[in-house]
Amino acid sequence: MLLELGEMRNLDEAALMSSEEGRQRYADAIAVGVVAWAG
Repeated sequence: MLLELGEMRNLDEAALMSSEEGRQRYADAIAVGVVAWAG
């Protein structure tokens, strides 16, 4: 599976993806989506 989560050329998205908090937000959102899909 390949997920495109943001655009690194967008400064706001790049900052979010580069931070620990931002990566955790992405991970949490993916987990919620997988559980909802499987549920």
